[in-house]
Amino acid sequence: MDEWLPMETAPRTEDDVLLWVGRVEIGYFSSVSGRWLSRDERHINERPKRLEPTYWMPLPTAPAAKMEAA
Repeated sequence: MDEWLPMETAPRTEDDVLLWVGRVEIGYFSSVSGRWLSRDERHINERPKRLEPTYWMPLPTAPAAKMEAA
């Protein structure tokens, strides 16, 4: 999937997704606060940034590792 989706369709779980907030952020929906929060590592020792996203997209699948001959 490579299209941005409306927030009404976003999962209300704590799974990470891509969020559009005028730029791309990785975030999740907090059931405790009822808000979208950033997973931005710069805020790890602070409260997570609250976000007001307008669109979302699932995270892409991680690339498969290539096995190389030794």
